[in-house]
Amino acid sequence: MGRTMRRGKQQVLLELLPGKTFDFERVAIIAQVESIRGVQRTDLNIAVVLQKVAEEAQAWEERFRLALRDDVLRDPSRFVLLEPKGVQAQMFPRVFWCQNRACGRVIDYSDHDTPLPITCPVCGFGKLVQLRFVKVHRCGVLQPLLPPTCQRCGKATYMALDTRGSERIANFRWICRSCNNTMALFGGRCHHCDWPGTDGRLKNMDIEVHRAGRTFYTHTVVLLNVPERRLDAFFNLPEWPAIAAAKFLGLPEIFGRSLNDFTASARSSKAASDVGLSGDELDDLLRRQARGELTAEQVVAEMQMLRQLRQQERQSSLPNRIVQALEQRTGVPWSTWKQAG
Repeated sequence: MGRTMRRGKQQVLLELLPGKTFDFERVAIIAQVESIRGVQRTDLNIAVVLQKVAEEAQAWEERFRLALRDDVLRDPSRFVLLEPKGVQAQMFPRVFWCQNRACGRVIDYSDHDTPLPITCPVCGFGKLVQLRFVKVHRCGVLQPLLPPTCQRCGKATYMALDTRGSERIANFRWICRSCNNTMALFGGRCHHCDWPGTDGRLKNMDIEVHRAGRTFYTHTVVLLNVPERRLDAFFNLPEWPAIAAAKFLGLPEIFGRSLNDFTASARSSKAASDVGLSGDELDDLLRRQARGELTAEQVVAEMQMLRQLRQQERQSSLPNRIVQALEQRTGVPWSTWKQAG
């Protein structure tokens, strides 16, 4: 359209997502968002974001959310996180209505890329305005409202729309200017989905003003303090909700350890048994030996005792042990902690 308008990031996320129609400010044009341009955010953990989206998407059967199927949501490589910087939109619908009441023709220009006329080409003086009514189905499909074929003369090019002075769509009528036959407005059946159930009315499309709440509904989820990508290895652990809870509650099993210490390799008992003494501990033992406080045999015994102590501490801080400790100390089952994660 060659026109621009300024909107904030929150307005884009809530009101200008792809598929949403809106009234273009300062001009009498209805447009539909085609795409969002932005900067990819690589600093956030996309797996955690998708897990939250997956929880919300469970409310719909998979066949009604093909782009958000469970197997798709489990693959972060299929998604990117964008910080919106711009929106691309096109005029929609490209269906126009003559404002001359004696004419009232509805003309479909969806297949015309040439500049659209301002005056009705049929009556020659009625102003053409964009038709503000669209068809919508409960599956999410949004389509332009096109004039039907007259049931009497079999023509659609003579069909006009008459509101009969009413604001209710139920009172509107199609009028064939060729044979004067009138027809009630009907949205027809949705051919983009296979809506379940035996009630045929649920497969019918409804006619609404394009800006009505039923035509587009934005679903939101709240996720505070989205973790950074440096914790990706941590979130690959199935027990991460228990480890995070233990860290928050200050359980001794995780004392002095950061979340970055936990990776997939930390799950094995071999890794837990491969422990040694710190430099400070070795320096302390050697100083005590130099002062004559410990013999060589006692130094070896002290080293073995400290190594066993560290091994016990590390064993108790394995992810599965932390799950057990969390359940025992809080009385809350692991299934609850896992869901709360």
